Amino acid sequence: MATDSMNPGAARSERPQRVQDANGLLASARRSFTESDLDEAVRCAEDLLDLAVWEHDPAALATMASAVPFLDSVFSARLGPRSGLVRLGAPTDAVKRLLSLPSLELLSRITRAMPIHDIIAASGVPERDCVRLLAGLLRRKVLVSWQDQGRNSRWFVPKRS
Repeated sequence: MATDSMNPGAARSERPQRVQDANGLLASARRSFTESDLDEAVRCAEDLLDLAVWEHDPAALATMASAVPFLDSVFSARLGPRSGLVRLGAPTDAVKRLLSLPSLELLSRITRAMPIHDIIAASGVPERDCVRLLAGLLRRKVLVSWQDQGRNSRWFVPKRS
């Protein structure tokens, strides 16, 4: 049984597909963001991050180098204003089993409807990471926000100075 390390041509033939995957994910995220399909934009952004961070894919890392500000915008847009409230949703058991330890830790701090800025402050993780985690949890319906309920003033609290 031949492995990729025994067949140097295999790595070369896979690289264009990976570049296409990374660029395709970024293009899909941009298209979904433009069409205001924030859940799909977040899914594409998460997939691109996974490809770069967990699979150490060089093409995805190169794509990420220029895409980080856009990805931050995607996650932030899905989260909405920091004064908005989020509360626990009703995720399926299948979704609950797939949550990461940082996501579970973050969820353990949310015991009622809470302002996003309070969750970020209490999370103990860098803001960028917390925003990404919260956006993913909203996409998976583990959390519910004002965006999921429509604009309603009861979903907002005054921002503290």
